Amino acid sequence: MPLVLSLCKHSVKKVADFSDDELVQVLGALIHFGQSDSYFTEALERHIPKKVFTMHPEAVSKVMQYCSQRRILSPPIFDTVAESFVYKADTFSTSQIARQIMPFGKLNYLPPNAGELFRKVEGVLRDRFSQFQPRTLLNLLHACTLIERFPVNFLAKVFSPYFLQQVEAQGTGLDRTVLAQLTQLFMTMKLECPFYEVDVEIKLDEEGYVLPATYHDEVYQRIAVCIDGQNRFCSNSQNLLGKEAIKQRHLKLLGYEIVQILFNPLDYDFGVDRIDYLEETDQTVVPEFVFLTLIMDKDRCQNSLLLQYLYYVDTSCKDTVLKSCSSLKNAGVVESGVYLIDPDGEEFGVDPFSVHCDMDSYPEVGITVVGHNSEDRLRISPCEDAGCYSRQIVYKQASLHQLRVLTETSETCEQFVKLECRHIRFLRENWGWWISRDGQKVQSWGGSSTNSGKCGCGERGDCDLGLSTCNCDANDEVWRSDEGYLTDKSVLPVREVRFGDTRDVPVEMAFYSIGKLQCKGEKTTIPVLESCAALKVAGFTKSGRYVIDPDGAGKGVSQFEVSCDMISDPVTGITLVSHDSETRMRVAPCESPGCYGRELNYEASLTQLNALTKVSRCCEQFVKLDCRHIRFLQSGWGWWVSWDGHKMLDWGGAEVNSSSCACGMTGPGRLCNCDSNDVIWRTDEGYLRHKSSLPVKAVHFGDTQDAPLEMAFHTVGKLTCKGRAMSDK
Repeated sequence: MPLVLSLCKHSVKKVADFSDDELVQVLGALIHFGQSDSYFTEALERHIPKKVFTMHPEAVSKVMQYCSQRRILSPPIFDTVAESFVYKADTFSTSQIARQIMPFGKLNYLPPNAGELFRKVEGVLRDRFSQFQPRTLLNLLHACTLIERFPVNFLAKVFSPYFLQQVEAQGTGLDRTVLAQLTQLFMTMKLECPFYEVDVEIKLDEEGYVLPATYHDEVYQRIAVCIDGQNRFCSNSQNLLGKEAIKQRHLKLLGYEIVQILFNPLDYDFGVDRIDYLEETDQTVVPEFVFLTLIMDKDRCQNSLLLQYLYYVDTSCKDTVLKSCSSLKNAGVVESGVYLIDPDGEEFGVDPFSVHCDMDSYPEVGITVVGHNSEDRLRISPCEDAGCYSRQIVYKQASLHQLRVLTETSETCEQFVKLECRHIRFLRENWGWWISRDGQKVQSWGGSSTNSGKCGCGERGDCDLGLSTCNCDANDEVWRSDEGYLTDKSVLPVREVRFGDTRDVPVEMAFYSIGKLQCKGEKTTIPVLESCAALKVAGFTKSGRYVIDPDGAGKGVSQFEVSCDMISDPVTGITLVSHDSETRMRVAPCESPGCYGRELNYEASLTQLNALTKVSRCCEQFVKLDCRHIRFLQSGWGWWVSWDGHKMLDWGGAEVNSSSCACGMTGPGRLCNCDSNDVIWRTDEGYLRHKSSLPVKAVHFGDTQDAPLEMAFHTVGKLTCKGRAMSDK
């Protein structure tokens, strides 16, 4: 056990530097010995959310398996894993899918994007049901029921003789655990998912189009239309009867969206002539299920007529799902209320989501308002260490990814924060902070610049007692407060708050308030130009994400998104392109030349990036090799591959195909430090600058078989291009 405790202790300091393989090995050891450590968990929470989208799925699965086995509920980790699952699940193995989803059920946690997450799970199960090992599948479905995500569409398959025979043939057969899971699954479906006949069921595909009533595959969303006559209410009020209320609750549990229509037959005239007329009209105008109901159930024709009206209202509203409340106000919507918006447009990116639109506060723009679960004045629970108190902010109706798109497409966004305090410490000694939407620690407070280490009073220079940071750093017996608006769109909304130094109650006490996210206006349309350098020339001087098209709109390669650094070089903009292998990565043990290979996947295609290098004045890419007791360039044991597939025998800082590293260009002896092949750790690093070969497509190394004596780690940086070709601009 001392060895395991030592592993935990040292891993805390090294989590950020672990390769995916190393992280899997460490977590595997901790799982095997049943060991966990709060400091190691905190280290995982700091670093995993930043890397989860680029991590190998096996490493992500192992992180979730560790949390599950040690019963560690970590919203920062679980939320980012849920978001990455939606985008990457199709590339996962069935075992990885199960290990990433089951912890949500075991630890009873629904992430903010639960709707998207479990729609993706259902889609994966539908497409790959037969690929799952029977017990793995049973464990996965059972975990889903624990958090009220019921596998209605797969129940018949699970309880089929064929599937049960497969389960019985695997492992220990129908043992007590399997029988308990099957029993609980069956009872859960019976108790919580009773069968109800709905008045009208509308089935929608993924794009929101209505499917025929007889269609059962590829149903993305189900809407239950409840035509509520007076016999479903109390006789003296509009209060639903208990049996009707529980029916609607159960339908929601089954995944239905409920549309309730109050129907009074005295308000309508449904004669036979009206029905015959509708049956004779062009049926392409009205959905198929309307006519099925009219023809097969004349007694319920009034429901169909109302549904026809509902459908037309819904169809007309589809075209009015605009990007923000400001767009709605510009379109003539003037009443405040709840509306559906889609910040990046209906044809792109995130799904639409509901927000509150404040149409009254400003005469010319609507304000998009998003609430959350922590808007009240909340007391910080007593605890002593820095950041020991934590509160996750869960937003209503929208995931953090959706809110990120909202902030990026809005002209301005803000969020009010307030801290009331007595005898505590705050920002001055890093006792408190908040977490951005991307999981970054932010050490500033409302009214100040991001990560300034100050509150509003520190920014203005008017803090109590002449303090330079915050009023709440006074640490005395006087009640004080720090408050103001966070306005940096690149970090909003607030994802979590952390405070400490409140243990000695009642002397040490604090309360905080976090306001709604509020955004207004729409960001100015940015032209799609050839590079960040061209954008800076055009007057765009703020660093951030931009879309570029190196060879011009409608020509050659398609446009793509990059990061633009508009600050580092006063003259030109710098285009940065990321890839999935930027962290320090271990070269897996193998012996022959180039036996280890790592192909880099960029956020744009290699053809697109070659077009970028052609229009740029210069491009470069940092490379580094840390090594011990290996051979490298001099003996032909390692190389890198250019964007177009050519084997390149040079390294950062050396001339093209010189079989040399930077040290070989200036000093005597070996051409690379890593050709020393001795027991000393050495390094070769520098920039590759021959832009016609960039970006790096892959790296290859060998001679690392005899670990731990022979070891190596490689680092490949972002592709960086600046300036404009054939120009000094």
